[in-house]
This record gives sequence, C-alpha cells and structure tokens, in this order.
Amino acid sequence: MLSGAMDYTPGGFDNVTKQAFKPRAGSLNVMGTRVHQTALFVVYESELQIVADNPASYEGQKELEFLKAAPASWDETRVLNGVPMKYITVARRRGSEWFVGGITNEEARELDVPLSFLGGGAYNAEVYSDGPNAAAKPADSLVEKRRVNAQTVLRLKLAPGGGSAIRLAPAR
Repeated sequence: MLSGAMDYTPGGFDNVTKQAFKPRAGSLNVMGTRVHQTALFVVYESELQIVADNPASYEGQKELEFLKAAPASWDETRVLNGVPMKYITVARRRGSEWFVGGITNEEARELDVPLSFLGGGAYNAEVYSDGPNAAAKPADSLVEKRRVNAQTVLRLKLAPGGGSAIRLAPAR
C-alpha cells in the first residue's frame, strides 16, 4: 500500500486463534480478533470496501456500527506509530470525522496513541477494543464511549492478533 490502495476483503466475524484456524470451504473462519478485523477497514485502504462474511454474521454485533460509519475513501491519512510486521496504528479523516485503526501481530501489546492530530475542540470517541478474554476467545470485544481532545493519549490494549478501532466525531 505504499503506492496506493489495494484489494482486500476484511471483516470476517468467525474469529479464531492461530492455533484453532483450519482452512475450510463454505463457512470461513479468520485468524485474529473481531476488533482486528474491524480495524482493517481503516488500516488498509481500498476504494471498494466490502465485508467478508455472510450478512447474518453481522446481525446484533456491536462492531457493525463502526463498519456502517467507516467510509471507503479518505481526505487525510496519518500513520501514528508502527513497526513493520509487528504493529501499526493509522488515523484517517473524512470530513470532520476521524477513524483510527490499530492492529498487532501474534504478540499482545499496549500502545499509547496521542490524539494531537485532532486540532481544537472536543470529540466523542467510540473505542472498540479487544475484550479481556480475546486471546482465547477472539470474538470477545468491548466498546467504550468517551469525550476526548487533542491532549488525550489513548492506551490501547491489543490481544495477540488483536486490534483497536476508534471513531472520533466532533462533539456538538
């Protein structure tokens, strides 16, 4: 993606650990956490974003709200941190809203993400995180709503194969 967008189909919600993964026809499973798959909609740039699973897989899932809100094209992109093959955190803006996606490899990690790119004013943040049991049960996730600003530093806790997805909208 150094030279532009790519074709990739994220959003698999039949999440399994690396040890439990088995290629199979028909019903697909994906390695990594539910939030990792959600964050890929921000981390990977693709002008044609589609979800990988059967539509029924998304019914009643809290991450669906993030997927419905995330645009396919962006006005601005910033890489906030990262080490190739280990982890990355990307912020992308469309209009006045920012979306942040962070993913890690098979190592659990904590990342500090300063929100200094926001500029002035307060924002309402929806933070989708790996749940406390995500290392063993990759579909375990949490969503937290809070008010943030450019001085806020978010501490993201990513499970092995995990992620974080954040939507930031100006507070009204």
